[in-house]
Amino acid sequence: MINLKLTAERELSFLSAEKIYAGEKNITPIEIELPDNIGDCATGNCTLTLYAAFEDDTFISYPIENSRIYISGDLTEREQTLRLFIKITSGENVIGLTNAVALKVEKSPEGHTRIYPRAELDAIISRLESENMAMSTSISRLESEASHNSARISELQGQLAESEEENEALTADNARKDRTISNLSENLNPIRFQTKTVTPAGTSQLISPDSGCIGLSAVMVNAVSAAGDADLIPENIRNGVDVFGVRGTLKAAPANTVGGVYFTTPNNYGVPTKCRVFNYPMTEGIDFPSLFIGNTTLREVEFENCSHIEFLPDLLFSGCSSLRSVVLPDSLEAISGGMFYGASQLTSVTIPETVTTLNDSAFADCSSLISVNIPSAVTFLPYNLFFGCSSLSTVEIPYGVTTIDEFAFSQSGVINIALPNTVTLLRSYIFANCRSLLTLDLTALDHVPAADADILFGVNQNCKIIVANNQLKSLFTAATNWSYYASKFVTREEYENGAGQ
Repeated sequence: MINLKLTAERELSFLSAEKIYAGEKNITPIEIELPDNIGDCATGNCTLTLYAAFEDDTFISYPIENSRIYISGDLTEREQTLRLFIKITSGENVIGLTNAVALKVEKSPEGHTRIYPRAELDAIISRLESENMAMSTSISRLESEASHNSARISELQGQLAESEEENEALTADNARKDRTISNLSENLNPIRFQTKTVTPAGTSQLISPDSGCIGLSAVMVNAVSAAGDADLIPENIRNGVDVFGVRGTLKAAPANTVGGVYFTTPNNYGVPTKCRVFNYPMTEGIDFPSLFIGNTTLREVEFENCSHIEFLPDLLFSGCSSLRSVVLPDSLEAISGGMFYGASQLTSVTIPETVTTLNDSAFADCSSLISVNIPSAVTFLPYNLFFGCSSLSTVEIPYGVTTIDEFAFSQSGVINIALPNTVTLLRSYIFANCRSLLTLDLTALDHVPAADADILFGVNQNCKIIVANNQLKSLFTAATNWSYYASKFVTREEYENGAGQ
């Protein structure tokens, strides 16, 4: 059976493209599918007639009843192309002709007649193939765009994550600076200078500001105007010097016997750049902060023969932006809070082994510091200890240290750092934004120390955490706050075999 469809627009088309063979009686049935409404046909007042027009301009008509007609042998015996169309009449009036559909009639090798669509079918197949190809191209393009968009989304998500990390680091940094400013504000007294008047005497006099004063604005020396002045005696005048006719007999004191603070080595403007604090406790009463805090010209400070100095004031060398080296008292027991804060030219410090305590921000923002030792008696590394020490590439943490506080090495230049087996607690942001950090060596540890969140916040993405063996690796990667860095853990053997290098 061959199926034709008549549409509301009075177009005739094939519903089925199969080849149709005539039956035994040489009659081919054609099924017509009619729309619900074809002009007057809705009222049953129209007649449908199928016309078969041949190449020789002859045609045969077949009435359509109940949407089905039968093609006689007159049609199926001709091997030529024919065109089918339907005429729609109402009474004597022709109210429409459908578009024609081309068919080809031919004999099969078995002697049967077969009818199948010709140009229209070929055109439909060609159009569908073209549409399928265009659709395949569109699908490929859309898939490519989707892939590109997914990659772009991933890239933007990565940038967003980095921005959030940087914002979080900046927030933490601002909080740290607020704490430091608060500490500095609490330790600084209002600036007070004073003038003192001195009368020459037969012995050396130490002139220093009173307690609560930052320094001296001037020292007034009473004049000696006459040879009869009671203080104008040879013993008070340097040997060989003549003052108002009195020739001095005072000889220089033996070296290293007179204690005090000596400023020497003036720069091009005559301002001293070196300070020597000598022979303590003869220097008791000296207001050290007034001599050093914020001194931007001082380059060297040396404490010599000061074996009784155990503590120095907070912020003592803070803001000494030209300070390059310091020799501390060999009896010192603590590095005070903010002692070297902002000493941006300081390159090295030797901390005496007598020191047992390091205080907050002791070396914060010492951006040129490349070498510092931590005494063996120290057990606690405090808040902000080496924050911003961008030139400090390595620090040896001694056995005995148990706790490392927040921001201790944050934004420093450390590349490789090892922790001793005594460490039991690590606070937040210890190595935050250490962009150069490549290895955190935990090989010496036989346990998993407690750790706050974000100890490695913002570090180099290639940083590796080295542990002794696979058992410890499993313990670390399952532990609270350590598990976040699971992908960074390697065993010592894996690292030496090239893992992560």
